[in-house]
Amino acid sequence: MQCWPEKNEFISFPTSKANVDEVKIGFYEQADFPHIVGCVDYTKVRIQRPVEDEAAFVNRKNFSSINVQAVCNHEGKFTQITADWSGSVHDSLIFKTSSICKHLEENHKGLVDGVLLGNSGYMCRPFLLTPYNNPQEPHQERFNRNHVSTRYLIERTFGVCKMRFHVLH
Repeated sequence: MQCWPEKNEFISFPTSKANVDEVKIGFYEQADFPHIVGCVDYTKVRIQRPVEDEAAFVNRKNFSSINVQAVCNHEGKFTQITADWSGSVHDSLIFKTSSICKHLEENHKGLVDGVLLGNSGYMCRPFLLTPYNNPQEPHQERFNRNHVSTRYLIERTFGVCKMRFHVLH
């Protein structure tokens, strides 16, 4: 007998065509941004200073933490979480080694499968769109505006969690 539900019962990245399409439609209806299946970002969760390997957990803001990377859908629900890395590790490495990156590398065949939105700390990939670093053209500026306003959802989702669970600050 299992006392606790499987994590995938509550946190599950869309993989079926129907689920992927539902999320893509949701993002499009909210933000007029096509092909999006999630927004990715990370946050630092403060921890007590560890006894072993203390320096690895000290982040650039000079406090001990772990990095929590998450993907959320158009409803602000987490669909993937990675909390395996110490506070000093850069977000691009966390993504590169995450199960969601491996899944997308193995299964992404184009826009029909959808893409994630990430901030400029992530490396742009066929399945992960980041903003233009220095937009020169009107369409690039428009893309960046839509990108920022859509990706804000993951920041808001983290904010809601931190308000509800103060230990995450």
